[in-house]
Amino acid sequence: MFENVNRGTYRVGDKDIFFRSGWERNWAVYLQWQKEQGMIKDWEYEPERFYFIDNSTDPPRALGNGYLPDFKVTRLNDKPYYDELKGYKQGKIKLKRMKKYHPTVEINLIEAKEYNETKKKIGKMLNWI
Repeated sequence: MFENVNRGTYRVGDKDIFFRSGWERNWAVYLQWQKEQGMIKDWEYEPERFYFIDNSTDPPRALGNGYLPDFKVTRLNDKPYYDELKGYKQGKIKLKRMKKYHPTVEINLIEAKEYNETKKKIGKMLNWI
């Protein structure tokens, strides 16, 4: 997933976005399609970072540099959730910290299996790279 292949700026909908991977670009195309079909209200790429603050220390301290989910998706009822693409078993510690420090934030983890299933179903139709 983190190969330099397919990194770059792509136009998705009316947005020009630099994506770190082809997976992220493809998922943005998928989310844009969902938006155009009326399945979701909107989506954003890496719009906000979540921080982990350990308040058990004096003074409180930040744990790491936080977490930046790949996509924020807004449902039709205006409730957001986040899509996080993970090709392998990487980055799981940040997801565990999200559950601990931001328990009300919904993260939808898209791993290789789900990504590839989506690709088989509609990737060709959406011109995935």
